[in-house]
Amino acid sequence: MGTPKSDNVLIIGGLGFLGAHLALRLRQQGHTVTVLDNLRSHSPARPSLLDLNYHGIQIIEKDFTDPATLRPLLPAFRIIFALAGQVSHQCSMQQPLLDLDLNCRAILQLLELCRHVQMPPRIVFTSTRQVYGRQQKQPVTEEQPCTPVDINGISKLAAEHFLGLYSQHYGIPTVSLRLTNVYGPAMDLISPNRGVLNQIIGNVLRGQSVELYEGGRLRRDLLYIDDAVTALALAGTMNCAPGTALNVSGDSAFSLAHIVSILAELLPVSVSDHPFPAHLRTMDIGDFQGDSSRFRGLSGWSPRCTLPEGLAATVHFFTAHPQYFQRSWPVADADAVGGRFPP
Repeated sequence: MGTPKSDNVLIIGGLGFLGAHLALRLRQQGHTVTVLDNLRSHSPARPSLLDLNYHGIQIIEKDFTDPATLRPLLPAFRIIFALAGQVSHQCSMQQPLLDLDLNCRAILQLLELCRHVQMPPRIVFTSTRQVYGRQQKQPVTEEQPCTPVDINGISKLAAEHFLGLYSQHYGIPTVSLRLTNVYGPAMDLISPNRGVLNQIIGNVLRGQSVELYEGGRLRRDLLYIDDAVTALALAGTMNCAPGTALNVSGDSAFSLAHIVSILAELLPVSVSDHPFPAHLRTMDIGDFQGDSSRFRGLSGWSPRCTLPEGLAATVHFFTAHPQYFQRSWPVADADAVGGRFPP
């Protein structure tokens, strides 16, 4: 599956895990791709084999929250993938104003700039299943109420509403994809406060004990990076009502204990069980399985990678490149490492 014609594409946040994979895919499909990224929010362990310069992709190392940077760029692009933002749920609670700035205010600013472009670009925004909060009815559809339990979910939901409003009032074509847990080669296994799957895979690779809460009964649906990138590429041109928000989820939900059991078939694993920490329980959404049937009907997409296949590919990548999961250098922003990742 792919987009039917070549477009001039901008990926905001294109040097992150999802953005770099998307940039490579779109370039392979024949698109002209530009990446805008300030590098500050990424682990210095991003694999150098995802260095986009070698693939004919232009990289602009500037701050996407600066209107002076964005304003002159926008008229040149037909599609903008807005992937940049703060992704940690714990950090969103610790730094709520930063989360608001990166996940909501920056999107509103982008929309304000786009509405003054004669032919405004289509915006594809990466939202999150966190907007739903705790849901009893599974799988979760877009019709179910959104009751987020952390700042991250609230900021992303507000951004979705701004995208819908600007679509309605100013004719800016937008679509928001509510992604579930995306994993795969080159995922960030070093930065603190990443998702539970990042922590589990990182600990397994480093030979550290995996900490599960209450037997690892919590269930999550997972999305392999190739399937996530395919969904994003299709969202760039598919026909849907402007301002639509759509689930993009894996086929099934799996308990954390089951995920660990699959990893145990690939590498030695030790597990320790603990009570659920009170400070995490308050913002945990419980079991989650998203219903992607609406997106599937609009795009023809379906996830192709099974969980065992995806975990095996991920483990194979990191065992071949151990420098990208070992804490061999301090976690810091790009300014602390001269704006470049180690070779």
